[in-house]
Amino acid sequence: MSESIANVAGNFVFDMDEVLVDISPIMYSTIRFHWRKYSKWFKDLGPLTPKEVHNRNLFLIDEWLLKEEIKALPEAELKELRKKIFKNLLFDFFNTDFYSYLKPTEFAKRTIMNPLFMDNMRVNKVYILTRYIPAAKNMVGFKKAFLEKWFNHPKVENIFIPSGKKKSDALKENNVVWNLFADDELKNIIDFIQNTDINGKEFLIPKFGYNKIDPLTDLVIKEKGGAYSYY
Repeated sequence: MSESIANVAGNFVFDMDEVLVDISPIMYSTIRFHWRKYSKWFKDLGPLTPKEVHNRNLFLIDEWLLKEEIKALPEAELKELRKKIFKNLLFDFFNTDFYSYLKPTEFAKRTIMNPLFMDNMRVNKVYILTRYIPAAKNMVGFKKAFLEKWFNHPKVENIFIPSGKKKSDALKENNVVWNLFADDELKNIIDFIQNTDINGKEFLIPKFGYNKIDPLTDLVIKEKGGAYSYY
């Protein structure tokens, strides 16, 4: 358990994907499995370890893999091509029950699966925020099954958020007051910085290649009385 989380009390908000369960390595493996289909759009980086996938410099795997000549296409053509790529990923990945093959991360084991953490009086509640793609009809069901299998605890509440909706809005709608927020995507952290009171609050971030806090964001967090650390 990180020193940061060991000193926080109250309500903890954990992102699901890439915090409690790693999905990007299996997404990359799925693309490689169907490589004949994706090779015309994506760079061939060959087999990669989970660590190498996490060390990518862009959050979205399809954007990270996109060939330079594809990125240089006229905007309208590129937009249509992105839709085509997404449609394929929807069929090959997001509409499949890949969660049934996955296990929780070490972070999950040290926190939400650890009785010493969850039964501690300083832990009031843990909210798990997780996005779903509305077009992936069974995605919520697959996620629910994973959450119920591994994180079934009276202190845990799951909040499902459709893609495109701000996580800060979901918290406000559910009247969630938070003390620590763990998420891998900088966009979500910036959303919290801009739309919630972060005074006295902490951000916890897995150390991946695509989520390094820039100097301006670092300054804003400190000026607003917040703090952050990587694990």
